[in-house]
Order: sequence, then C-alpha cells, then structure tokens
Amino acid sequence: MTSGLATRLESCVDLAVVGSFQSIGAAVSGLPSVEPDVVLVEAELADGSGLELCARLRRDGHRLACLVHSGVPLAASAAPGVDAVVLKSLTGQVLEREIARLGRLVAARSVDAESG
Repeated sequence: MTSGLATRLESCVDLAVVGSFQSIGAAVSGLPSVEPDVVLVEAELADGSGLELCARLRRDGHRLACLVHSGVPLAASAAPGVDAVVLKSLTGQVLEREIARLGRLVAARSVDAESG
C-alpha cells in the first residue's frame, strides 16, 4: 500500500491501518500478529501476485476479507480468496465504502461461525 493511500485510510473514522507489507512473504509472516478484518492487497507485489496472497491467506485459514486494489479490471469471483476488487482509479470514497462493507461481512462470518 502506498503511503498516500495509508494516510487517507488512517484519516477515516471507522478504519484503522494496522500494518503495511510490501511482499507476500512479509504479509504471510506479519498478518497473524495484527489480525486484520480486511486486507487491502495490491494486485502486483514484489514477490508475486496479490491474488496469490489472497488465495494463500484463505487456504491458511485466516478469517479476513481480501480486497484487491488493481489498475485493471479483475473478476473477484475468478480468484480464490478474493472478496472484492477495487480499481485504483476509484480510490477514495468507493474504496472506503468497500472496506467498510467487507468489515461487516467478516463480522457476520464470525457470528455465523460462533453460532454454527
């Protein structure tokens, strides 16, 4: 995530940026310590694809939503572990709303898991 994007998200009342990782390896090792509800992933990372990271996080059993931030349209349904895709050209209120929506989705999943 770019520092400008992180700064913008930190200014949102309902959002907290708890970490920033530049590679799949760093995210896989660092995410368990911060336990986010939503992960905003760049489509291209230093050591692979953000889509690969989302699939790995889901396979590893992380209870989070994965939002891919991409410069080109991608189909979220075609990538395992991806809950949504937001185009970089739409950054702003659309991105904030999507993060909030996915946060609610994770909360609902947690309630379902606890009651079922």
